[in-house]
Amino acid sequence: FKHLSKLCAPGLMVTGDAAGFVIVTGYLLLGINYALESGTCAGKAALMALEDQRYGYNEMQRYLQLLYRSGMLMSFFGLRNAPKNLVHNVNLQNSYPQLICNIMDSLYSVERKPLPKLLPMLWRAVRQSDVGLFSMLKDVIKIGCTLGI
Repeated sequence: FKHLSKLCAPGLMVTGDAAGFVIVTGYLLLGINYALESGTCAGKAALMALEDQRYGYNEMQRYLQLLYRSGMLMSFFGLRNAPKNLVHNVNLQNSYPQLICNIMDSLYSVERKPLPKLLPMLWRAVRQSDVGLFSMLKDVIKIGCTLGI
């Protein structure tokens, strides 16, 4: 929400990626849907401006009103406090996917030994990963704050 550009000016409405309507959180990559919705809202606002033959700032504000009414901006408002470095978090991009693969491999590999007990197996996988427990806890808190949990 804080990163969004100025979305309108006299005779101008900014939509899609140019407006900053992209959400990348490390597990989400959204943008096409926001480009379509913002383009639809801009088109409706442009039709109203054409009908009135007025293209000033107040007329372009209709675009913002349509964006708010569509509910689209709520996604961005919900992520307004997201840390900028969350997307570039090495753990989120590399270490956790590898950790999950290791856990799944331990769970579903066929071996001639008793089935692993879940909690000890998870704890072993975490200890063997390149992510410390403290770093993991910090990441969980950061992600929770980002999502408003």
